Amino acid sequence: MPYTGQQIAIEDREMLCSGLCAVIVSLPSEQWSASLDALAEPIISCLNVVMREADQVKGSEGTEGQPESNAAAVMNRLSNEICLLAAVVKQFIKADVSKNFTGEEKAKIIACHRSALVSLLHKSWPTLTHVGDKYCSNEVS
Repeated sequence: MPYTGQQIAIEDREMLCSGLCAVIVSLPSEQWSASLDALAEPIISCLNVVMREADQVKGSEGTEGQPESNAAAVMNRLSNEICLLAAVVKQFIKADVSKNFTGEEKAKIIACHRSALVSLLHKSWPTLTHVGDKYCSNEVS
């Protein structure tokens, strides 16, 4: 949606996701994982679509009639989606979910929080790994 019609700036999208993460944290802990996945699903889906576009642009490099501006635009969109996903993860991590709990309840809340994050990262990892392997210009050892 942000790329059709009137565009929504990445900063505004990050702010919306931050607010939605605050709402998710206010839900019962058993609902965090499903709610966080639901929030991230459109981001991950868009990231996969843009990744396929980037693969097509990269595969047609050197082809006549393929302007470099197409590649730059696709890389910018790819970057924005990764930033948005990172904002969701960062905001959810920053939420102090265990401040009002002690003992066993605190351990349960922390486990639910960790489980929701791991689930989200597990779903996004294949795409992020592909992007890192294929488009990272600096090799890190």
